[in-house]
Amino acid sequence: MDQLISPTEGFVPTHGGKPTKKRYIGAMVFVDHYLDYTYIHSMTKMDAESTVEAKLAFEWQAKSFGITVYSTLTCSRKTLQGKI
Repeated sequence: MDQLISPTEGFVPTHGGKPTKKRYIGAMVFVDHYLDYTYIHSMTKMDAESTVEAKLAFEWQAKSFGITVYSTLTCSRKTLQGKI
């Protein structure tokens, strides 16, 4: 699990109505080396709440494939176990 910050803000797509002023400014990258699976969660804010949201989205995505995530290892070797 790692975060990246983009030097160029990206548009957030809308499917109707007025365009939004929100912009993507970064992403969370989750890599499962055993399964050779990468999940990227685009983010409009780089704060703790958005980070937890990204982690939960990754766990939900994994669960939809029948995989249970028991812990997450960050790039700084810290382990995040269970629910945050």
